[in-house]
Amino acid sequence: MLSELWGILTALKLGREKNISQLWIESDCYHAVWCILNKRIEKSDPCSPLVQSILELMEGNWTVRISHCCREGNQVADWLSKFGHSTGVGLQVLDAPPSRLVQYLAYDYCGVYKQRRVRVSD
Repeated sequence: MLSELWGILTALKLGREKNISQLWIESDCYHAVWCILNKRIEKSDPCSPLVQSILELMEGNWTVRISHCCREGNQVADWLSKFGHSTGVGLQVLDAPPSRLVQYLAYDYCGVYKQRRVRVSD
């Protein structure tokens, strides 16, 4: 959850720097999204300062939406996550999508999604 919160905080900071007026952040970490949306986290929790910073950044003259999305429901984020693990440590800002990502962006634009397989027991 800690890395997801850092990612959300970084996205908010980048959005502010780029003067974005509307920002939608999706995360596959349900607990991180829940803590932010419900503004609830124990002060003794090590994530508390991050959640508080996120809530402060969400305020102001812009529209921020944060929602939960299953990993399979956002192939772009899944691809970027895997891409990030294959590169060096540190923040990387892409001004244009890598060519291998364009296909997933097109799928996302058209509303194509990957179904999640769930085992159902009798």
